[in-house]
Amino acid sequence: MNTNISLPQELVQLLDYLNTDLENVPLRLSIFDLALRYRQYSIASEQIDYVLQSEPDNLDWRFRHAVLLLEQREFATAKHIFNSLVDDNFQVEEATYFLGRIAHDTAQFHDAIHLLMPLSERESLPVEALIILLRSLHQIGQLEKAMALFNYKIAQGCANAAAYSVSSIIAFDVHAYDNAKLWANIAIEKNAQSYEALVTLGLLGLFAKEPQRALHYLKTAQRLNQHDGRVWLAMGVAALFEHNVQRGLECLQKATTFLPFHLGAWNALGWCHFVLRDLESAKESFQYALEMDRNFGESHGGYAVVLATQGELDLAQKHIQLAQKLDPNNLSARYAQAVLTGEIHDEKKFSFLVQKALGDRGLSRIFH
Repeated sequence: MNTNISLPQELVQLLDYLNTDLENVPLRLSIFDLALRYRQYSIASEQIDYVLQSEPDNLDWRFRHAVLLLEQREFATAKHIFNSLVDDNFQVEEATYFLGRIAHDTAQFHDAIHLLMPLSERESLPVEALIILLRSLHQIGQLEKAMALFNYKIAQGCANAAAYSVSSIIAFDVHAYDNAKLWANIAIEKNAQSYEALVTLGLLGLFAKEPQRALHYLKTAQRLNQHDGRVWLAMGVAALFEHNVQRGLECLQKATTFLPFHLGAWNALGWCHFVLRDLESAKESFQYALEMDRNFGESHGGYAVVLATQGELDLAQKHIQLAQKLDPNNLSARYAQAVLTGEIHDEKKFSFLVQKALGDRGLSRIFH
């Protein structure tokens, strides 16, 4: 047996006991549970394999085996076992929760909702299941349904820090900013490392035109997750608000790496290149956004600004018209027209143009 001193002492002690009684099944199951808690999956696997050899149809042991397989991300095998346990009417709610978790973790969000929503009215619903359900609803855009579910669970007293945290970003995405702020702060009070709450407070700081406050929360969030394109996008825009254009460029390039199909990220990157007077790169960014969706007015407006600055007047006018047709209040189209008329012509006014393009209305276009 492996009694590596780097293991938790209580686990080492149980393994030492096992060396003197290798056929002790209850002890092996205790070791399994402890090893699973400490993510010592090889030790857990050794124990469950041993006990299943003697009784392969034991439902409780098969359940534990499926949980281990799930933690090891062996989703197909885990799913097969959990489904068979449901068929055997064994720990149906718990098995259904784990099936919902597998569906969520494999991006089968509709399946996760189908599995977990019937359990949602029960006060016994594990809060972990609620969080998976909320995240799945968020992923497929059923934001109002997610909000209603969370308010219902608040009334039942069934929400923890993680549930408040994920619900804060959902509230932000439906423009319910008061709820977003309230729930994010509750989450942070309960757990200062509540990831979505940190992102929410960062975005709210950005929308309040307080880039320093925004960056405080966003940098904390980024230390927890380096791969969230939305955080890179927000940090890039915050940098532009602080006139740190080079830093903005670095962040926005990262954002488009993690969010390659996010129109707002490509538009923000286009404006950043424009501020740096890299007109060809700005043009490419807006063109890329237009290739993804020719019905997004902000892309036409930004592209028109670049074209007008380069002197491609006829093509600029065409995209101004397209932008205004898609959105009569399109600000970037107005700025493009101002460039065409010569009203905007110097560096100071160009910088002001970008600040306005990324203002309230622009931010909403980028992040929603």
